[in-house]
Amino acid sequence: MSAVVILLGRILFSLIFIVAAPRHFSPEGIRHAAELGVPMAGLLVPLSGAMALLGGLSIALGYQAKPGAWMLVAFLLPVTFAMHAFWKLTDPVAIHTPAGDVRQEPRDAWRSAADFAVRIGAVQYRRMKSGAPLACVPARSADCTTVAL
Repeated sequence: MSAVVILLGRILFSLIFIVAAPRHFSPEGIRHAAELGVPMAGLLVPLSGAMALLGGLSIALGYQAKPGAWMLVAFLLPVTFAMHAFWKLTDPVAIHTPAGDVRQEPRDAWRSAADFAVRIGAVQYRRMKSGAPLACVPARSADCTTVAL
């Protein structure tokens, strides 16, 4: 994968969280979370917005990307259960409307954040950009030039 593709993917992935973060500071976003039963919504919703914004910026800028990705995982885990609890829906219409069909997006975002934290990180990006190998496969290469993905 080229460095440009990784950079573009990192920025596009981060934009999901950066663009969504401002709603966490709005009265409507806090009220919506409170209606869904989030305890201390006035405190926890802005805190989750800060986590989403800082984690997203961290990954987009490549600064402390691995801790930033784990911050997104820490953000997404409780948010998924509190705000996207599809298993609690009983109305068939609500389950299948765009606003009610909450089953796929949070799971995919959480999985992507975890995958990014474990595999991609800014260290690997900097290595790739410099032309250094991402990982060595000693059994295949004595001079450590083989890249294992």
